[in-house]
Amino acid sequence: MSSLLQNQSADANIGSAQTPSNSASSVLSTLVPVAIVALVWLTLFLIFRKRFPRYYRPRTFLGSLRQHDRSPAVSESLFGWTGDFYNIPDTYILNHHTLDGYLFLRLLKIAVVCCLFGCLVTWPVLFPVNITGGGGQSQFSLLTMANVKNNYYKLFAHAGCAYIVFGMQKPWSFRHTTD
Repeated sequence: MSSLLQNQSADANIGSAQTPSNSASSVLSTLVPVAIVALVWLTLFLIFRKRFPRYYRPRTFLGSLRQHDRSPAVSESLFGWTGDFYNIPDTYILNHHTLDGYLFLRLLKIAVVCCLFGCLVTWPVLFPVNITGGGGQSQFSLLTMANVKNNYYKLFAHAGCAYIVFGMQKPWSFRHTTD
């Protein structure tokens, strides 16, 4: 046991979590390469979408499909297709495409609404609570629960937000999955 304690005292990583935060530099060093790769792939998609319609929108013009089975044509503008996709009703997708495609789109819609609702509830409440928590953190660590020190009642804000977010999302998502 004493040898274990001696090994721990020589470990340079013990207590390293108390050093100043480098969270902003960590986020930026991850975000910049990912943003560059995403921009490259988005640019390639926007270029190839117009040049290869047979691969990116075959159901809009193929002669093997009857006219009423074809998907409606999307806008030729650079980003106009996003609005066209958003405005297609769920019943159309269910009747003209596969069930897994329909369920995947429903999942994406519900996930977006749940995430937006969570942000609208938690950010206005928890950002001020965590920033004024008095824990002495810096950078992005300032926004975490770890910055709340010596104030037991501020921790109830986190529990209250969790009850509101998950309490409202569960009935809402069940209601919208049975439409």
